[in-house]
Amino acid sequence: MAVLDWALVKPTFEFKTELLDHLEQIAFFLEYNEENPFKIRAFKGAPELLEGFTSEELKSKIRDKTLLEIKGIGKGILAIAENFLSSKTSPELKAAKGDLPESLLELREIKGLGPKKIRALAENLQIKSLGELEYACLENRLVTLKGFGEKTQEKILAEVELAKFRRGKQLLSDALRSAEKIEAELGKKITFKRVGDLGRKLEIVNKIEYLIQTPKPQKLLEELKGYSFVQNLEIEKEEAHLQVEDGKNIGFHFSGPENFIVESIFRTSSENHWKSLEAAAKKVGLSLSSTQLLKSKTEIKINSEAEFYKNLKLSFYPSEAREFEATSSEIHLCEDSDLTGIFHLHTTYSDGLHSIEEMAVACQKMKWNFMGLSDHSKTAIYAQGLDEDRLAQQFKEVDAFNSKSKNFKIFKGVESDILKDGKLDYADSTLKKFDFVIASIHNRYGMTEMTARLIKAIENPNTTMIGHLSGRLLLARSAYDFDSKKIIDAAIANKTIIELNSSPHRLDIDWRQLYKACDRGLVISINPDAHSIQGIQDFRYGVWMSHKALVPKEQIFNTWPVEKIESYLQSR
Repeated sequence: MAVLDWALVKPTFEFKTELLDHLEQIAFFLEYNEENPFKIRAFKGAPELLEGFTSEELKSKIRDKTLLEIKGIGKGILAIAENFLSSKTSPELKAAKGDLPESLLELREIKGLGPKKIRALAENLQIKSLGELEYACLENRLVTLKGFGEKTQEKILAEVELAKFRRGKQLLSDALRSAEKIEAELGKKITFKRVGDLGRKLEIVNKIEYLIQTPKPQKLLEELKGYSFVQNLEIEKEEAHLQVEDGKNIGFHFSGPENFIVESIFRTSSENHWKSLEAAAKKVGLSLSSTQLLKSKTEIKINSEAEFYKNLKLSFYPSEAREFEATSSEIHLCEDSDLTGIFHLHTTYSDGLHSIEEMAVACQKMKWNFMGLSDHSKTAIYAQGLDEDRLAQQFKEVDAFNSKSKNFKIFKGVESDILKDGKLDYADSTLKKFDFVIASIHNRYGMTEMTARLIKAIENPNTTMIGHLSGRLLLARSAYDFDSKKIIDAAIANKTIIELNSSPHRLDIDWRQLYKACDRGLVISINPDAHSIQGIQDFRYGVWMSHKALVPKEQIFNTWPVEKIESYLQSR
């Protein structure tokens, strides 16, 4: 079968488009910095004055300086245009931007956000990128900011979704939502499997792909035209590229029934994993291709993926676990049902949407034995962090709940900010009152001594876990610079747990680092970082990432019996 590869192609912009955007960027940074309003007006008006010309006409007018003949265009704009023509930049943009991050320009995509509101977001909530804006909306942080509110926050979140769709890449959670809508109709008529990025449950999905089982691809392609979710369908040589109603692009591959299992494994395997499968097949006297498993040139009938691995004398690897080499050693991966409870939940005491009792009831419905309450600490003013008085109030509420509860316990915890010197933001006398402490970095991401900062927090005897280790926000903020090996070594030496933050915006610690770390004995905790009842369900993303890293369930803290967890916490 032909390979279908529908990578989104970025358009090549003409000179005019780039120049006008350059002028708009200058206007944006000038207004952000509250510069001279007349100067701002000139830059904001220039793109409109130049819109009617072609790229070649503008280049000609810049070269012969007849650009000055256009009313409203002065020598300053001409000088910028001349610089841009020769170097694709200008001193004026560099001066206007100063030390401000480039990512602020992303926020221009959001309707209703002008430079003044963007500045308010940056200065009050440290929001400086599209991804950080989305994350803040989901954590309900915009509602307390003057000039915003709940309805504005909802509109902004909807605009962020649209902006992400236009960019092509998407979070795993977004791709799954689209896939579920498609599959509700697709599954009624055909046999299919998610493959590619989505099939492997990668944290960032470049495209949604399916392998379709059908002996007659051309007939199925014609039928696709009648599906309600299809907005635009292109067919070429038994391949399909279709666009669905929310703007996402979908690719279909096709396979006959006899090849479906083998090809589905091929299309959900990393190169490393697939090579190990080929080697294993050769070792047992078989030959493996992307569509067939052969013995002496005769195809072996495969009825299930588990049967495929059994034929190769290997342990079974689910699709999201096909990243590293396959072996015959038995693997004990964590399943949803293995979790006995979860840590890292926020409530209305800080920036959560639901009360302690509401979150506890939701956890009880999951048949869990405990939940680890961890609202923000006092330094997190932007998240209504708890001072000592409000902590005392919260503790009373937890004690009252636990005194009435027979088979479910709330552990008293906190997400304590790691300060720039590595200390936590409560006194030791306060930290000792908690059952557990998650130590996290929430600011000063650009420090050069991040490794030392993290190690000092790990070595603090009050620290139980390190939260969202790298500080990354997927599609929004890169991980800060630190030595992951030194951090893991320190965590193992100090018996400090590393959180696998299951928010689909974080998925941090990265599963690639986790694979090596758990091989050295690191203990992790799958934490949803939930700010609502709905957010509790994000634990599933963490379970998938633990599969990708092949973490044995015995090394996942919140699979332990509650009595063992209590004993561990008391021994800290």
